Amino acid sequence: MSISMVEVAKRAGVSIATVSRVMNGKDGFSEKTRRKVEEVIAELGYQKNEMASSLKKNFSQSLGVIIPSVVTNYHGLIVEGIESKAQELGYSVLLSHSGENAEYFERSLQSLAERRVEGIIFVSIQPNAFQFDLLEKTGVAHIFISSESPTFDYPYIKIDDYQAAYDATTYLIQHGHQKIGIVGIDKKDAVAGIPRIKGYQQAMKDHQLGTKPDWVRNGDFGVEMGEVGANYLLTRYPDMTAIFGGSDEAAIGAIKACGKRGLRVPHDVSVSGFDDSMTALLSFPELTTIHQPLYQMGDLAVSEIINKCENASEITSQIVPYKLVERGSVAQKSK
Repeated sequence: MSISMVEVAKRAGVSIATVSRVMNGKDGFSEKTRRKVEEVIAELGYQKNEMASSLKKNFSQSLGVIIPSVVTNYHGLIVEGIESKAQELGYSVLLSHSGENAEYFERSLQSLAERRVEGIIFVSIQPNAFQFDLLEKTGVAHIFISSESPTFDYPYIKIDDYQAAYDATTYLIQHGHQKIGIVGIDKKDAVAGIPRIKGYQQAMKDHQLGTKPDWVRNGDFGVEMGEVGANYLLTRYPDMTAIFGGSDEAAIGAIKACGKRGLRVPHDVSVSGFDDSMTALLSFPELTTIHQPLYQMGDLAVSEIINKCENASEITSQIVPYKLVERGSVAQKSK
């Protein structure tokens, strides 16, 4: 378990600032106060040696992770990679949520900084100007997974969402499909939604295939909105033969919509997904999808942060490879 300065301060009856000064070897307090704080640190948990080491080395052997409030299998695989690598290297992980509003996100960030984490990993989060400024002021090493920004300069690890969506759409086209819709995708999401929509649209254009604005169905990458989007498309365009899910969950929703209409996947309608999470293997038929190395992305983020902290190396942005995984949900269009 992890011990925070808030807990130590409360038990010792002193301010957080005093705890911080004691842990950093500074003065401004009595010897009695110093002894009391150190006694509380020893009393509060079994990580006495780790805390003592932190006092001397000025680090906590812990990493912070901030994830969205709505968590999917996608996020779970990334966090699994983070926790496994951190444990391997002797670090603990403190998990926090971004919340539904900016204030919650800011509290999460401040709480992790206060706990003296050595680095913070952000998963599928794009900060606004105030939040990025707050992050910079903490001075904590950081890296973002599945997020980049044209405005702010921060290191990230992600795939090329645009090209991956382009390839997924091209794959459907190569199987003879011409009327292809996309469902469950957030049209306002600059991190993944917009690049995937643009990749889909460009692939259609490059193959001289027309699209209509309502072929792109907005959603939250979840099952329910994937089903809603597919229902709309199959009702409005009964001759549509392929649906591209903005995520595996959205694709599962599309398969549900097909099943309720008596349409067979992939014989009547082909469906492809995105992410290659566990969901892709739980569907029937199993999903053809874009594989993101989610576990490895979490692993890599931890390595980058710890190299920065222990070896003073720079954290570098990385575009990691993806691949299209062929399973059973896409077939050649029937004549």
